[in-house]
Amino acid sequence: MISNQMRIGGLASGMDIDSIVGDLMKAERMPLDKLMQKKQTLEWQRDDYREMNKLLNDLDTLIFDGINRQRTFLQKTVTSSDESAVSARAVNVSGNFSANINVTQLASAATWVSASDDLDEKIGADFKASENNELKFRVTTPDGKEKDVTISIAEGDSLTEIVRKLNHSDLGVNVFLDDNDENDVKIVMSMNETGAGAEIKLTDDDQGKTIEFMETLGFQVNNGVLTKQSEGQNAIFEINGYKTERTSNIFAINGMEYTLKNITDRPVTISTSTDTDAILDSIVKFVDEYNKAIETINGK
Repeated sequence: MISNQMRIGGLASGMDIDSIVGDLMKAERMPLDKLMQKKQTLEWQRDDYREMNKLLNDLDTLIFDGINRQRTFLQKTVTSSDESAVSARAVNVSGNFSANINVTQLASAATWVSASDDLDEKIGADFKASENNELKFRVTTPDGKEKDVTISIAEGDSLTEIVRKLNHSDLGVNVFLDDNDENDVKIVMSMNETGAGAEIKLTDDDQGKTIEFMETLGFQVNNGVLTKQSEGQNAIFEINGYKTERTSNIFAINGMEYTLKNITDRPVTISTSTDTDAILDSIVKFVDEYNKAIETINGK
């Protein structure tokens, strides 16, 4: 008896049936194999075209953003006689020039601090809001713009949560909690923008809810306006003898961006010169990439 687990080719005929069937299957697979080979060739061609497209696109971008731009050949080196006091960078300057800047006042932000006499009795580290409140403010920014802001305080909100809500609101302030002494907790709030003229008014619809809550936190309110600990101030400086001011310590004049860092006791000289090294680097980079593209194309 012959086991079902064995096959003996050509038992009756003497022919190798497995080989014959295998050869027939190979013949049947030939069209499919040719199609697979053609598919592989097309995929290689596709990948080559993608490579070439990327190469030419990169070269096109380099031309458009590099040597095709006038600014590439107008790059400037900016020097300051005192970087610790005034620094600058060329934004849109065509010619070279020199400027003398004397800084008499730096811009700063308005600041509010919860500082009631009985603050330690009003709030502590375990303070919780006693009821739901819709705090309503009208904020005046240093540039004179006004906006109305509403902040929702939920019953049970902790000081940490209240500070978080103030920070994430449209008030435009930076707030932190000074709770080093749990019996003398303070909330410190300052405008994100520097400059004079910032103001926060409390605009209640139902007679005093916002005022009452802010006073509970320890802030002082005078005629509906949150009392500042320190006023914001503008930067005051002279540039080539012309006295002026800005709300920020970073500003642009005639294509140059200046950053004021310290008050000066003598004028700081800012000067520009053509950055020939940067211009040369841009040209060399273009030539290298162009030659690389031509070499690759010819190689293909």
